[in-house]
Amino acid sequence: MKRWLSGVLTAIMLCTLLGVQVFAKDLPDPPEIGYVQDLVDVISDDTRRQISRYNESLQDSGAQIGVLVVDYLGVYVNSIDDYSREVFNYWGVGDASRNNGVLLVLAIENEKYYCAIGQGLEGKIAFSQIDDLLNEYIAPAFPPADANSNSTSNPDSNSTSQLVQEGDYDQAVSLFCSAMYEELLKIYGTGNATQQDEYIPDSSSHTGVNVMVVLIPLVIVLVIVLLS
Repeated sequence: MKRWLSGVLTAIMLCTLLGVQVFAKDLPDPPEIGYVQDLVDVISDDTRRQISRYNESLQDSGAQIGVLVVDYLGVYVNSIDDYSREVFNYWGVGDASRNNGVLLVLAIENEKYYCAIGQGLEGKIAFSQIDDLLNEYIAPAFPPADANSNSTSNPDSNSTSQLVQEGDYDQAVSLFCSAMYEELLKIYGTGNATQQDEYIPDSSSHTGVNVMVVLIPLVIVLVIVLLS
């Protein structure tokens, strides 16, 4: 009986561990250098350096601006907002205690985009303001949505902005990050944190990774208790 139970619990633990590995493979790893993970090769070195300079200036505040560019969202094709928050938490964008990161996500072939922010920035940067920045700088880079499209990009994507041409994702990202940097400067000041933010855990994070991290120790403890 004990041997049978041991086998069952071992199988459960292996499946749990496998679940973590499979889930992690669904999300791109954070960039090894810098703050841009461009899997489509549309972001220039100049824009990468520009974003790095912004983050260096914000270093004392802990705020960070990250960028992810992919072709397809895979299983997240109908939920780029969930995908963006999953990546945001997986990467750990921003200071962990202040939860003040910003992550811009572009899915080129799916023609979708999203900007996720940490809870520490909610109320300081309005969601309507983020939408305005996306409409102004990101939407023009994507093809205009038509009546037959299932795109969940912002419905105002027919922006008349002359700053960004269709297909110029590099310019779109550059201008968006510049505008977001200016907003962060208003909060923290140039290169220094002008106020101390309280610790704000990200209660919106209900990722599979977080659940699995909790389950694994519980399963291990259960195995030890039952076999002792």
